[in-house]
Amino acid sequence: MSLISNGIYSVQVFTLPVGIWPDGNSIGLPQMVLVQWRSILNDVLYQVYVNGKYAGTTVHSSQRQMIVPVPTSFSIAVRIE
Repeated sequence: MSLISNGIYSVQVFTLPVGIWPDGNSIGLPQMVLVQWRSILNDVLYQVYVNGKYAGTTVHSSQRQMIVPVPTSFSIAVRIE
C-alpha cells in the first residue's frame, strides 16, 4: 500500500527544544519535532512516518500538525512523510 500525498502541501518541520538555558541556548535531546502541513483533503485522518516507520495519526480530520520523535543522528538525514 502506497502513501497518499496528493492534496498535501507546505509540509514544515520544526525542532522542539527540551529546555532553554538562561543564556538563550537550547537543549535538543531527545529529539522531538513539530510537523505541520496544509491539505485540501476533508474528512480524513493523517499519518506521519519518520524514515518509513509509523510515528503517529491525527485524532481529528481538521488537525494539521503533530509532534513526533525522530532519531538523533548527525550523519544521516531524517525523512518525514
